[in-house]
Amino acid sequence: MKKTLIINASMSGNTEDIAKLIGKRLQEDEMEVTYEEMDACDSESIKEYDYILAGSYTWGDGDLPYEAEDFYEELADADLTGKNIGCFGSGDHT
Repeated sequence: MKKTLIINASMSGNTEDIAKLIGKRLQEDEMEVTYEEMDACDSESIKEYDYILAGSYTWGDGDLPYEAEDFYEELADADLTGKNIGCFGSGDHT
């Protein structure tokens, strides 16, 4: 069974809801799904997954939250060769 990690940063709960919708659909395709908050995830622990989906909200003028920036910086030196990675997000507009 393919293992999928869905990581998210959510302030109002919208991004978390999107993560759960995606996860539910993947489970229907018989994938094993694990959820983790972005600020609790590190680049070493994600290597055990076949698929990695990362989601975040934006604020202001489309800025990422600090936990997403920190996570992105940590991934800069990670060897994720052969991993299937995607991203999703929710945002606000002014």
